[in-house]
Amino acid sequence: MKHIQSKLALCKSFLKNRLSNPLIYPVYQIIKKYLARSWIFILYKRSLLRRKVYTGPYTATDTGNNQITNAGKHPDIIPMLLKDAKATAPLTIGFIITEDHPSTIYGDYFTAHGLGDALEKYGYRIVYLPERPIYEWHHLSSIDILVVTRHSFDPFLLRHYPGITSVAWIRGYVDEWCRAPWFEEYDIILTTSKISLQYAKRFTDPVKCLAVLRLAADTKIFKPGPSQPGYESDISFVGNIFEVPREFTRKLTIEPGVTFSLYGKLTDTGHRFRRYHRGKVSHGDIPKIYNSSGIVLEDCTPMCQPWGCINSRTFEAMACGACVVSNEVPELKELFGDTIVTYKSRKDLNYRISWLLENEKIRERIGKKARAEIIKHHTYEHRAEELRQALFQYFGIAPPETR
Repeated sequence: MKHIQSKLALCKSFLKNRLSNPLIYPVYQIIKKYLARSWIFILYKRSLLRRKVYTGPYTATDTGNNQITNAGKHPDIIPMLLKDAKATAPLTIGFIITEDHPSTIYGDYFTAHGLGDALEKYGYRIVYLPERPIYEWHHLSSIDILVVTRHSFDPFLLRHYPGITSVAWIRGYVDEWCRAPWFEEYDIILTTSKISLQYAKRFTDPVKCLAVLRLAADTKIFKPGPSQPGYESDISFVGNIFEVPREFTRKLTIEPGVTFSLYGKLTDTGHRFRRYHRGKVSHGDIPKIYNSSGIVLEDCTPMCQPWGCINSRTFEAMACGACVVSNEVPELKELFGDTIVTYKSRKDLNYRISWLLENEKIRERIGKKARAEIIKHHTYEHRAEELRQALFQYFGIAPPETR
């Protein structure tokens, strides 16, 4: 085990700050996929869990709903899910995430909290279980429904809690999710695209693959507002550029007189857009950027693009009424139509950027239609109800309006 640990440390040290190299990144992805599917590596990770006593039941004083029902099937799940007067306690929904603080760079925090806040309006109890800085993935004693947003989570931990209904919410890394040796152990599979839902059916019982649950926007945070001094720019991009090569960085040309601002993590000191880098930005300041930009660039990464998994930034920028220009993603145009602009090539991208910068009224019209589309179909309130419908289907419950 010490030998494996030392080798992993060497690999991590070598790859640090090199992953933006387009030659190294594909090799890195192959190594990650191989390790994720290797039973030697899986057993190694599980041995660490055992040594840290992570696999034993959580011994805190919270003996929530799962402790009552984990001897068999949920006898109380229907009234809890429906918020019926017969419910003895609120339904507890847990989210497996990377980190649980708003300064994180990991998107699962914001998507989980967006959905969780909307679910709380139904009276459910919401719990967030981060992997770091303090490992809490094993704090499962009070959970009824566990929504997993991380493909690296091993349902091995759930064997001590048979009363938990596990939900894999696949937002990216589709192949890694589906080819994980434990994928069949999940009770429910939800994805953020039709393509990934069909693909998932090849690796588990198709009956488990219940629905598409896309990402969304919190329209109370992401909304139109005045341009903010210090954030004004002709073109802006919000996102991290470190492990994953970005398509727009290879194709975009910044013409003389055009201002461009890039926000987020940028680890490559020699990156061609380094001079446009404005540093990291808090999630609360992102709406200021979107409302102060003529055009907002969106870039779906290689972990999501082939699968049609549209990222949360797209929904959020559109919710602000921004004119969004994105690389092509399957299902993107099907979902948004002419409320978003896409490009195919270097020439196409630079033509559309130039044309839009010259036509402010067209940008404004696109932005207004984009905002209306998000409010109508793509808020977290919509997603909370869609998740409830998937749970009703799984438990064989008639939705409240049909009862």
